[in-house]
Amino acid sequence: MVSCYGAAYYRARGCQQFPKQSGGLHEPTKFMLDAIIAVIIKEEKVLLIQRAPGIRGGGYWAPVSGEVEARESQEAAVAREAMEEVGLTVRPIRKVWENVSTRGTFILHWWMAEYVGGELTLNLAEVSDARWLTVDEICRLDGTFEGDREFYRKILPSLSSECR
Repeated sequence: MVSCYGAAYYRARGCQQFPKQSGGLHEPTKFMLDAIIAVIIKEEKVLLIQRAPGIRGGGYWAPVSGEVEARESQEAAVAREAMEEVGLTVRPIRKVWENVSTRGTFILHWWMAEYVGGELTLNLAEVSDARWLTVDEICRLDGTFEGDREFYRKILPSLSSECR
């Protein structure tokens, strides 16, 4: 990618890395966008959604997620994505993990979030199904992203006891 924008442009859009400039010319480089993963907890279960067929990762099961918008905090992105994708009001608790997406395009910021209210109302453009699952049910579920499995196996079991 060759960029004609300066570092401030990318920082304002939540990018962690951005094209470097050298001698007035822009060198090609890859940059990653920030995205949140909302691990929404309700009565000792976690909400997973099945991504709609027409979007990136269609058919896979994952927590609610999305890009952090320009000048938006991660906490605000967690609340916004939960409302947009499944119609729920949530309270972000804390960031618990970070990894890079399988394709290397996003830095994924994993947040625990408490269900506050609302009924599941799926945005069918993004979500085809949703389920409240236990940690054991998630670990047995087929069709999850490879990069998410580490979180489900290693991180989530220790965190779920904190949310009871």
